[in-house]
Amino acid sequence: MLLAAAAVLGVGVTLLLLASSGSLSSVALPGLSTASAAVTWAIPAVKVIADLAAVATVGCLLAAALLAPGHRRMSVAGHRWTRMSAWPAALWAVSAAASAPVQLADFLGTDLQVVSGRGLWSFLTTIPQGQAQALVAVLTAAVAIGARRVLTTGGSLALLLLALLAGLPPVFTGHAAGSGSHQAAVSGLALHVIGVLAWAGGVLALLLIRRVPAGTLQAAATRFSAAAPFLVALIAVSGVLTASTRLSGPSDLTGTDYGRQVLAKTVALIVLGVIGWEHRRRTLPALADGKPTAFRRLAAGEVLGFATTIGVAVSLSRTPTPRPTDQPGQEEGSSFDTLGFALPPDPGRGRWWPQLWEPYPDPLFPLLVAAAVVTYLWAVRHRIRHGAPWPVRRTVSFLAAAAVLLLATTSGLARYAQVWMPAHVAQYSLLALLGPALLVLAGPGRLLTEHLGAPAHTSTPRGDDHRGPAEWVEALTGSQVAQALRRPGPALVVFAVVVYLGAAGPVLELTLRSHGAHVVSVLITTAAGVVLVRSWLDSGLRRAVRVRGVLTWAVVHLAASTALLLWPGVLAPSWWAEIDPAWRGPELGDQRAAAVLALLGGLGAALAAIALARRAGAPRPPAAPGARPAADRLERADGDQLP
Repeated sequence: MLLAAAAVLGVGVTLLLLASSGSLSSVALPGLSTASAAVTWAIPAVKVIADLAAVATVGCLLAAALLAPGHRRMSVAGHRWTRMSAWPAALWAVSAAASAPVQLADFLGTDLQVVSGRGLWSFLTTIPQGQAQALVAVLTAAVAIGARRVLTTGGSLALLLLALLAGLPPVFTGHAAGSGSHQAAVSGLALHVIGVLAWAGGVLALLLIRRVPAGTLQAAATRFSAAAPFLVALIAVSGVLTASTRLSGPSDLTGTDYGRQVLAKTVALIVLGVIGWEHRRRTLPALADGKPTAFRRLAAGEVLGFATTIGVAVSLSRTPTPRPTDQPGQEEGSSFDTLGFALPPDPGRGRWWPQLWEPYPDPLFPLLVAAAVVTYLWAVRHRIRHGAPWPVRRTVSFLAAAAVLLLATTSGLARYAQVWMPAHVAQYSLLALLGPALLVLAGPGRLLTEHLGAPAHTSTPRGDDHRGPAEWVEALTGSQVAQALRRPGPALVVFAVVVYLGAAGPVLELTLRSHGAHVVSVLITTAAGVVLVRSWLDSGLRRAVRVRGVLTWAVVHLAASTALLLWPGVLAPSWWAEIDPAWRGPELGDQRAAAVLALLGGLGAALAAIALARRAGAPRPPAAPGARPAADRLERADGDQLP
């Protein structure tokens, strides 16, 4: 009954707001057809249903993977939450599939009966909005099927990540992707969606669970309550970032329908935050005393509040944004419209230095790096306060890695990387080699487990069966895949697929054109670099094996760079033809200059890696009986014996 009431409330709020703003009224333009009223009303209604199903799916999987007990095996509550997620995931998949023909009818300005199978197939395979819905339907169907078969906590986590991924494709095809500063808008909205799915879904999952062992609900609610303030902060910050890209000034907040709905959503967030505080102050203590009634009653009201907020959000997605101030050079189809920023000037004659400090308009990577730095320094302080020293060189290495990653993703270099091939190669060299090397030398894995309550140097396990962050690190590093990637051979295969095949023409063009593909490319390139460098510095392997791994990579890198140097055609030619600053030389000449840069950078990286691999120390002796194997793995993976 509660879920049905939430759906009715969400749909009602959406339609009411759209009707009051006139967004449900189709205005016929000369020579253009308009969609039928049924199509216009169906799109937001289906969207609300899909969003509520997404919240329920993510919430149940989040509770199963992160809130329920089950470090060594899945608990009863974790099993029920996982099975429970299958039904909203199936509804989510059906909603995504149903929205495709409705969106096509709206796209063509016609009635639903006119949509043909051939036209629908073309929409799903060639139009970004259709591709997004098809991807959502496939991913959510996989979640629904997997939820009926998964029997481990790790499997629930994999399904949770898949469900979160399924919530992102529409972000890249809506208002955010079409705004002037689309990097900031898309990244802000993606963070916003993840925060809402986790916060609203967590509350709903805690409310839905029944007939679980005593204390399970209280323990899960307490763990979720500890994370809720961070989710609220994430939602608030990302919401401000997203709104700032769509409003031309404070007057739009009260002078436009879009701005007034932004204010309504802000008020709803504040109200929900107050309800969350009431949980911490009043209902959680009662829940700990075995009195769940107050908690469930307030959580039910909170779920209805989330449904109202989702209704406002869907209305926002269908309400025209305030018209931005027209500026020369920012018209639709211009390079500014494509890139999200103005073309950078000629980097020659010393002009590159001032441009290096012009930030790339994307807040995602600065936020991620800042969060990582704060966490690392907090963990170092925690360790030192408990009497365990931490080498200063490791901290310096981590800060240097943060600076390198910021240089590659956030400085003016990231702007030039979009328009000039040598800068693109320089950016990915930092992401794939220098940044990961500094990260591995910083030893964050061991520091993380010690800070989170599962010290790597102790053999005493935790006394409960909850899988916290430290247990997740232990489980992931102890998996068969992680153990295989410790060896230079498999690590090189992963690196080659991600980095070298990622530079192939179609993939390169996708990375340059799509901000979502760019974000994924940056993350997996850095991860692949960490895997490769860690295999070179793993003191659990013989020195000859490590040096041979570096030399093998050097040969592969030489072959890839030479192929790029001798390649007769231009990679991603349509992109370079579309984005063509006056100062740039011939595309093929730039590509060959980039190949030379890759060759020189690879030579320097190989020499440095060989020196580090030779200094990484001899293999460790076998662990003492009863010692934790995961801790030993973490120490060796971090190059703990480096002098």
